[in-house]
Amino acid sequence: MHCVAGLDTFSSGSVRIGDTELGALKDKQLTRLRRDKIGFIFQVFDLLPTLTALENITLPMDIAGRKPDRQWLDTVIDTVGLSGRLSHRPSQLSGGQQQRVAVARTLASRPDIVFGDEPTGNLDVDGTLRRTGAADLKVLVATAGGPSDAARARGARALGDSPAVRIRSERDVSEESARSVTLMLDMLYALLAMAVVITVLGVVNTLAMAASERAREIGTLRAIGLDRSGTKRMVRLESLAVSLSGGALGIALGVFFGWATGEPLGTRTKTYELILPWDRIAVFLLLAAVVGVLAALWPARRAARLNMLQAIRAE
Repeated sequence: MHCVAGLDTFSSGSVRIGDTELGALKDKQLTRLRRDKIGFIFQVFDLLPTLTALENITLPMDIAGRKPDRQWLDTVIDTVGLSGRLSHRPSQLSGGQQQRVAVARTLASRPDIVFGDEPTGNLDVDGTLRRTGAADLKVLVATAGGPSDAARARGARALGDSPAVRIRSERDVSEESARSVTLMLDMLYALLAMAVVITVLGVVNTLAMAASERAREIGTLRAIGLDRSGTKRMVRLESLAVSLSGGALGIALGVFFGWATGEPLGTRTKTYELILPWDRIAVFLLLAAVVGVLAALWPARRAARLNMLQAIRAE
């Protein structure tokens, strides 16, 4: 284990970490490799007694001259449960808390490989390692012949059929992302449906009030020759014009905001493409027309039944 971790030299054989052959590295190069790519959790924790818990956690990054990722550092500290003990020195911490400091020190720098001694088997540190280390770990594997069920099965067997590991193809990842977007769109459609219902009620109320406020105008039209059916048709056409203009304006604004929102995303995602569903847009316009006609039924009937003399004398 010491040879694999670059802590000791080996007399024969070969040890590689990624594409790096450890036997070909000099001491300074090995030191840089351990500092940048390897994390250690020692059996007796090996915390520096003069440093606080937080200073011990950030020590490897301080030596490397790197600033810690504050968001990730806070996540690691919260996960191991050290938020209230960061200013304490090792002598002021219990054995379990010292162990958690050692684990946090290793994970805070996000090493490629973690070598853990006995501490990783105590106090549920294994679960801590999984939550902080493996939760966001993704490994891309290119298989001969492309993704297949056989390749998925081989990968699962190679990983010991662990329930903590999911094997997904590029298509699976795309479908999962698409499902989340679809769910968001379904929620937006539900909210839109509620808005449409409220709008229809508002249109009905507005037309009914308009019929009352325009009683004198309607009475005059009836008196000079407009029959009841003509009055109903007039109100329906007005409602249809309002609904179609509102629907067209809403679609235009929706397309604009969709384009404005997606344009920044398109610069970061090569597969992004704005596609206008013309068939669905046509359906929405048709529904707007139907809503306009239906919303005018009661106001049109009310306008047609106005008494001409009372309507003409209305103020």
